[in-house]
Amino acid sequence: MFGTFRLMLALMVVYSHFAGGGLGGPVAVFGFFCLSGYLMTKIVNESYSDGVIGFFRYLSNRALRIYPAYYAAIVFAAAVLLLWPMEARTAAGWYRFPQDWLQTLSIIGLQPRSPILLVPAWSLHVEIVHFILIGAILGRSRLLTSLWFFCSLAILVVAILRGVSFDWLYFSPYGSSVAFATGAMIYQFREKLPAFSPKLAIAACCMLVLFGMRMPLEVARAGGLHASIFIAALSIIALRNMPAPRWDSALGNLAYPVFLLHIPCRAAMSGLLGRSDAWVDVLAIGATFILSYLVVALVERPLSQMRTKLRSPDVLEHAKLVAWRQVSWRA
Repeated sequence: MFGTFRLMLALMVVYSHFAGGGLGGPVAVFGFFCLSGYLMTKIVNESYSDGVIGFFRYLSNRALRIYPAYYAAIVFAAAVLLLWPMEARTAAGWYRFPQDWLQTLSIIGLQPRSPILLVPAWSLHVEIVHFILIGAILGRSRLLTSLWFFCSLAILVVAILRGVSFDWLYFSPYGSSVAFATGAMIYQFREKLPAFSPKLAIAACCMLVLFGMRMPLEVARAGGLHASIFIAALSIIALRNMPAPRWDSALGNLAYPVFLLHIPCRAAMSGLLGRSDAWVDVLAIGATFILSYLVVALVERPLSQMRTKLRSPDVLEHAKLVAWRQVSWRA
């Protein structure tokens, strides 16, 4: 049932940006990070365990998952910004043309609180850093994952006691690393974890939503934001063994483009209607889902077969065979 969970987290981010208050967005982002830590550690050990070649297959698959939809969203966001610049800035203060296009196109180094076409995209930089580390070393064994978890937790506790800024705790890869490590620990110690009922999974998800909506900023700075990671972890533990219906995958596929596109859609609806109110937000959510479906159908779905092939070690043997034939033919 991770698809529904992912869409729930994406909608928490949408609500946080549209309502303009609460910490539902940061709580949801940490929930995404925790789920990513679990899933990436799982696939690294189960589908990409064949050494260096497996690592590069893993990176290729992640790139196909992240970048095509991201570029489609960038094109749409740039078009909206050209057509309705004032509405774009009203939709989000950071929504502007970037100063560094290399960072924008590569995602690496994207920073919050600076001109950016897709406001939530800074989190993709954090994800990519951890995807690489998990695939290369941190997710490869129970010992390494445990060391990572306790080190990241110790760094976090020291940082909170020293009163570091909320921005460091939330936006930096260092402050958020414990979220990924927690997800990785769930996978590494999966046999020792109990099987929870679906009712507990629903209760944990509801608790996560309420935690994000009601938590004061002072509590978040004092460690409350990171406490939400363990509620997300409880949700993941409870959901991981639940049978997923077919529609769960369809909902999960929408989560990533919804996460990327909701602010440009809000600006576009505001520009088309010449107003900015609650009805515009409602219509923007509808437009976000329609556009997200198109991204899934026209961008992500055509690449799904290629991603599936990359999960199989047979793709390596095929590549070796093709290379050998080319060398033999030239010889």
